[in-house]
Amino acid sequence: MSDKTTARLAGTSGILYASLLFGASFIADPGLRLRVAVIGLVLFVPFLTYLCGVLRRAEGEPAWLSTTALAAGVVGLGIKLGSGAVEIAGQPRGSTPGSRAPSRASAAARSC
Repeated sequence: MSDKTTARLAGTSGILYASLLFGASFIADPGLRLRVAVIGLVLFVPFLTYLCGVLRRAEGEPAWLSTTALAAGVVGLGIKLGSGAVEIAGQPRGSTPGSRAPSRASAAARSC
C-alpha cells in the first residue's frame, strides 16, 4: 500500500471516529448508541497509530512527543471503553443493552 493511500485511510478513519462518536450522542437507544460508539473507537486505533508515526518521523530523536501522544490516546481509549462497561452494568437485571425494563415508578404511574 502506498503512503498516499495509507494517509487517506488514516485520515478517513479519524473523520469517521469523530463523526460516529459525536453522532452516537444523539441516538436514543442505549444499545445502538453503545455499538456506534465502539465502532467509532475501533476506528480511532488506525488514526492514532498513523498520527504517532507521522509525529515520530517529524520529531527526530529523542521521540518523546510521539510516545506521549500514543500513551495519551491509549489511555483515552481505555477510559472510554471502561465507561461503556459501566453503562452496560447499569442496565436492569435480565435486560440486554438495547432494551430497558420499565421501572416501578413508570408502572405505578400507568396504573393510576
